[in-house]
Amino acid sequence: RKGHEVILGLPLDSDGFPVKDPGPLALRISLTDEENLDRLNNILSLQQGYIGVEVMMGTKYTSDEEKVKELLEKIHLHGLMVVDGAWNNQSLIPEIATQLAMARVIATLKLDNVMAKTAIDARLKELDAVVKKQKSGIGVTTMTPAILEKLLVWIASLPGKGVELVPVSAMIETKGAVSEDGVE
Repeated sequence: RKGHEVILGLPLDSDGFPVKDPGPLALRISLTDEENLDRLNNILSLQQGYIGVEVMMGTKYTSDEEKVKELLEKIHLHGLMVVDGAWNNQSLIPEIATQLAMARVIATLKLDNVMAKTAIDARLKELDAVVKKQKSGIGVTTMTPAILEKLLVWIASLPGKGVELVPVSAMIETKGAVSEDGVE
């Protein structure tokens, strides 16, 4: 309502299941394509006004080429972007999204690996270091009161660092694979 971009969480099958449980709506390797499509449609119907989906967990799912391709094709048909994390180095999402010339963002780091306020501060300092070195960075997180408190302080500090906070859509990559004739 305030003009902020919304990214919908997309729970996917995890290698760490059942300790790392993505929940009852998660798309799973063990389900049929039809069952996963039903779950995807259910997830997409839960909200309105979002511009994309963010992979939640998903280490098992994102390493299955057939499942990832089918998923990204469906998301792409909806005109949505996908956000994946650089920490999942087995994920095929960046490669397949590139093949589909799909809007995508690869997040630099996850801010809420540990929910202690000191850990959140440390992750924000890591993000600062990435931004300073690479001239951009993307942090993702679930929103909790502790995260919000720390983010508000961090956001207020950005102008003094010469850093501008931009919407996630400003970080989208869309270039596809170049064909043999040089056309994208």
